Amino acid sequence: MRVLPGELGFGYARRGRFDVSDRVRVPGLRRRRQDLRLDISLDKDVWRVSTRMRQLAGTR
Repeated sequence: MRVLPGELGFGYARRGRFDVSDRVRVPGLRRRRQDLRLDISLDKDVWRVSTRMRQLAGTR
């Protein structure tokens, strides 16, 4: 599942990215990307999703 502006996207991982095959509109759903997190809000509720920094292959 992927959170999109105003909708949820359902699909699958393919070749290193997520391909959305179906979308469901959700009135009031918003997302906002911050530096190290994703904020998702629906009406008065807010969820803050932290992201992990991924280390690139071959770097130290």
